[in-house]
Amino acid sequence: MADRNPLPTSAGGPSPKSASKRNLSSAPGKAGGRSRYASRACQECRRRRAKCDGNKPSCSRCLGRQLPCIYTTDDDGRGTAPKAYVRQLQARINILERILWLHSIDVDASAAQLLEQNVIPNTTSLTAGSASSAFDQLCTAFEGTLYLDDCLNFDSDGEARYFGSTSGRTAFQECNASLDHPSSEKYLEAPNMYTQVLSNDTQISEELESHLLELFFTWQSPFCQVVDEALFRDSKANNGRYFSPLLLNCILASASRYSDRVEVRSDPEDSNTAGRTFLELAEALLYFDLKRPNITTLQSLAVLGTVYVAFGHDAAGWLCQGMANRLVLDMGLHLDSNILNSPNHITEAEAELRRQIYWSLYCDDKLAASYTGRVCTMLDFQGVVGLPSLPSPIDQPDQLSSSIPVSRTLLVHFQRSLIALSQILEKIHLNLYAPKRLAHGGQRRSFFDSCLLALKTWCYGLPPELKPVRSGTPNKFPQAYTLCMIYNTAIILLTKPYLADPASRGSPNPQQSIQQPLDSLTQKASAIQLEAAKRIGSLGEQYREVFGSFRKSPITATYCSLSAALALLNPHPQGAQDAGRSDVDMDKVNSCLKTLQELSESWVPAGKYHCSLVRMIHGPDATGQQTSPGRVNTASDEIYVPSWSQPYNRSPVGLPEGGWDQNGAGLDWSMWTNTGLTNGGSLTPGGQIPGLLDLPLWLHEEMDSSLNDLSWENPM
Repeated sequence: MADRNPLPTSAGGPSPKSASKRNLSSAPGKAGGRSRYASRACQECRRRRAKCDGNKPSCSRCLGRQLPCIYTTDDDGRGTAPKAYVRQLQARINILERILWLHSIDVDASAAQLLEQNVIPNTTSLTAGSASSAFDQLCTAFEGTLYLDDCLNFDSDGEARYFGSTSGRTAFQECNASLDHPSSEKYLEAPNMYTQVLSNDTQISEELESHLLELFFTWQSPFCQVVDEALFRDSKANNGRYFSPLLLNCILASASRYSDRVEVRSDPEDSNTAGRTFLELAEALLYFDLKRPNITTLQSLAVLGTVYVAFGHDAAGWLCQGMANRLVLDMGLHLDSNILNSPNHITEAEAELRRQIYWSLYCDDKLAASYTGRVCTMLDFQGVVGLPSLPSPIDQPDQLSSSIPVSRTLLVHFQRSLIALSQILEKIHLNLYAPKRLAHGGQRRSFFDSCLLALKTWCYGLPPELKPVRSGTPNKFPQAYTLCMIYNTAIILLTKPYLADPASRGSPNPQQSIQQPLDSLTQKASAIQLEAAKRIGSLGEQYREVFGSFRKSPITATYCSLSAALALLNPHPQGAQDAGRSDVDMDKVNSCLKTLQELSESWVPAGKYHCSLVRMIHGPDATGQQTSPGRVNTASDEIYVPSWSQPYNRSPVGLPEGGWDQNGAGLDWSMWTNTGLTNGGSLTPGGQIPGLLDLPLWLHEEMDSSLNDLSWENPM
């Protein structure tokens, strides 16, 4: 096929360059068929240097020659960033450069000057043991000490506690330094007789205890790493300071929720009583521990908060989490060990444990804020703590006491990724959901673009070992799927306030809302939210293919599945001709419902959400349960327990009979509340928000082109 506008040719005929272009365009299987070939060939095609179409489990070439087709799972590091993502970054850089130009700042000259002075930092993150000047300046900004002596620490319990400069106690530090203070052994009292009796009365077999500990450190602990397994097991064997009967019973209570064994149930016929005996014992031991709290008390409260939520006691769980956060400040965990003056030498293992606990509670605070819709209580600027350190190869043999098949390096990578994602979640909560939320105007658009870029950057920078699928092989690390669920839930939380309230779209006159044109931001937010919700449903299916069910998944998957189901059941219009409710993806909705169903065996809230969603779809009379013959179903939301005498109806939930009409009359839209952006409590126009540029709307035109065609490659 000849070109419509051929290039000028010489007298002797067409130029070789133009001829080659025509040959490439006309040759079959060349330019037109190049998209058929995969970017990564199988091993056989690589060896023969042949084209590979990338079909799995066997490419067409190997299939035709009856050869074994094997794809390597190793990451060769040749992957490139998606073009839409690169264009988005370039547009952002262009906007920032134009802003500097408007302020008469020469970008090139300023950058050259900074490079000559060598003042541009290599990184902005606070890594453990960082020696950067920025980190040192932050360290010197905090004046405080861990006090042990009774002149400054009035508890006199042998536990060093943190007091800052405003307390006035730092003024007495030098004058009390010459006093002969007794060592910490003075404060070690005889064990409480009551706690010993309680522990002796509830002895369990070593085999059952080992089974529960393995469940905890395999399924629960990697997600919220407040307990270091190696330190815990070593202290348990040697009566060390990182073990206590309270912590043990909290761990056993938590692990019992993942176990199917009847020995852990107070009622063998009721799976929801799993761990109740350990919980009651932990409550009794906590009464004495709170009088002299130490680091195991903090760890116990963090674990106990999750146990309470498992039983459906959200208020008690929220209270335990708050007590743990208070102890973080009491023991100075919000400041890195390099900052603090301590009467006792803090070993590297203890310093790492302190970082681990702090960041675990920081992440848990953001997830709890999303789950409850409440404000964040642990803010990033309130602490100066280095990130958890990657273990050196020399430290790996120390992990031999660990029974879990997960390497310490993988756990650190997971926690670091969750920390970065939680920091983005914090910004979303503070600017879109806090009482004094983001103002209207250009700040809304700037914040949306900034957060969307931050989330995409996080996704692209995710380590390969934390992605659900790596080179075609499913990931065997269960927490990787939950992490990607949180990522997509963050996208839903970001887009939700930018969409119209469902109540306003359910008006008697649907044409009124259809005729109103939707701005580009609303269309973009609607499309991104729907794709994120679908990805959560797909992640649930991938998780089931690898692990069978969500029976042993952490509770975080509950909120992620709920958010996805609500977004799928309430699709927002993406254009003027789109009603928004006619194309509900019930396959993905059923996937989310199935996830909640499976989670309900361990987590009571999951079962309650499942019933509420079923009633939303099928009407108020639907319960999502099957009443046993001869019995009346009297269960309500307040007393609902997943497995109490009323098993779930495991049949998939589909569309109501007759389907939904154009107005979505088949759904109870009052269940889907949208906070939105209101004038009440908003920041005044032009108010300063840290890290946010109040840009004119015209500056976003270049960014729109990249965001509109932003395709979310490799769904997570």
